[in-house]
Amino acid sequence: MILKIKNEELETDDITLLAGSSSLNICPIKPYHDHICSFLNDLSQKLMKYKMHPDIITFAFWCRKANIYKLKNSYVDNKIRIGRGLVFHITPSNVPINFAFSYVFGLISGNSNIVRVPSKEYSQIDIICSSLKELFNNKEYEDIYR
Repeated sequence: MILKIKNEELETDDITLLAGSSSLNICPIKPYHDHICSFLNDLSQKLMKYKMHPDIITFAFWCRKANIYKLKNSYVDNKIRIGRGLVFHITPSNVPINFAFSYVFGLISGNSNIVRVPSKEYSQIDIICSSLKELFNNKEYEDIYR
């Protein structure tokens, strides 16, 4: 779930759900689960078309399958691990796509995520959240959506 909160007092009207579902399935999974890695690769492919935003291209390049599996292979320590469950991210507002990296780190570590994005308007946030929504509408990824 990715949220924009306009007012620090957390009034219900000030919270906008940008991507994901308001009903969370808090079920930790194994870090670097293959399903998550496929999801991130599909996200990468969706975002590669936004050449006018170098920061989105950098993020998309980082999310591609080859990089995620490289990270996964450097992580392997032959111990059985799962995520902690639910992670709440408050990301800084001075880097538009920082929220996306935070969300991905939560996913690849096996967690469900609530991410607060900057209240400042950035087109990068809209583009990434729109791409996430498209993937969440795919039946293959409905378990990540929740």
